[in-house]
Amino acid sequence: MATASLPALQAFVAEMELEPIPSFAASNVLNNPIDIYHSYLAKHFQTLVECDPDRVYDSIQPANTTENGDLDIVLPRLKLTGTSPKELAGELLKKVCCFLQFDQSLRQSRRV
Repeated sequence: MATASLPALQAFVAEMELEPIPSFAASNVLNNPIDIYHSYLAKHFQTLVECDPDRVYDSIQPANTTENGDLDIVLPRLKLTGTSPKELAGELLKKVCCFLQFDQSLRQSRRV
């Protein structure tokens, strides 16, 4: 369903019983549909890291190939002090694995 306005898109999302699409400065949900998913992902990722919301949004980038999914979270783009991206990845993977059931081989993978 194509919509020409943000209120119409939000109404459509509400009909599907989803929470409103989170708003980010760089998001363009009317012209780039992947930004809808990107916005939801950024909002939920924001709960796992203490960082500026727009920086979290900007750290999520299109994947290099579709074999790797649609979006990648590039941890160095968060520019967090006090932890290396590798350490942060390990901490985040533990948090995510608590919510989702992953196969052991996936837990050892670099991509989730």
